[in-house]
Amino acid sequence: MELAAGFSFQPLPPIEDPVALASAADPLGPLAGLAGKWSGRGFNVIWRPSHTPGQDRFLELNVTSERLDFEKIPGKIPNRGLLQPDINMRGLTYLQQISDANLNAGLHIEPGLWISVPATSDPEAASTVARLASIPHGTTMVAQGTAGTSAAPSIPDISIKPFPIGNPASRIDFPEQTLATPSNFRTSGAGLASARRSRASTFTPRPGCTCPPATPRCRAAEPRIRPSSKAPLMARTRTQRACAPRSGWRRSRETQTPASCSTRRS
Repeated sequence: MELAAGFSFQPLPPIEDPVALASAADPLGPLAGLAGKWSGRGFNVIWRPSHTPGQDRFLELNVTSERLDFEKIPGKIPNRGLLQPDINMRGLTYLQQISDANLNAGLHIEPGLWISVPATSDPEAASTVARLASIPHGTTMVAQGTAGTSAAPSIPDISIKPFPIGNPASRIDFPEQTLATPSNFRTSGAGLASARRSRASTFTPRPGCTCPPATPRCRAAEPRIRPSSKAPLMARTRTQRACAPRSGWRRSRETQTPASCSTRRS
């Protein structure tokens, strides 16, 4: 996404910033490091519906290529209130694109916003960040919370075995989960090229990029399970590269906003 030349929010009438925010080095706060273009590789696993009689599932496996573009929104974003006095927010637009790296086939596209929200008095809350996402399955979401910095998190392995709603202890075994078992209901052939690479492969940033503080090396992340919106027994996992923005996404980080910032195998 690209904002029109000269576009800038201008609250009318103006809203004065609190002294602490007015003197901040960057009013985007913890979101400031997101600006720029990011790219990397990952791995996607998802159970999707099959319409073959007697077989209601297909195990899709994808080596993925992902790109995230963040652009600062110029100006102050006004948010008018009644009990809560008017505030100025700052933000970025983003566009996420994920493709199958082997087949060059698009898998996901997601436009949205990241917003930095100053502290409020009604409700009384510290400053927060919010992600506003739009997913082309008729789905929109808002996720809001606090942000901070830390070393890379430890993410344990999580099973991709599905389970009935409300009964996570009752795992369901399917033969498609075992790669040694031949199946017509699991990705095979060209779609699996390079899929056997180790998740623990070490990656290093390209020139102009750097790992976050306290993260000496960028490493492949462990899979994360995400529920699928398509069926109650399905679950999704996506491996994302470590070296990360601090608010849930894990990526190689750029410091000088070069034209692109990708990870590469060292």
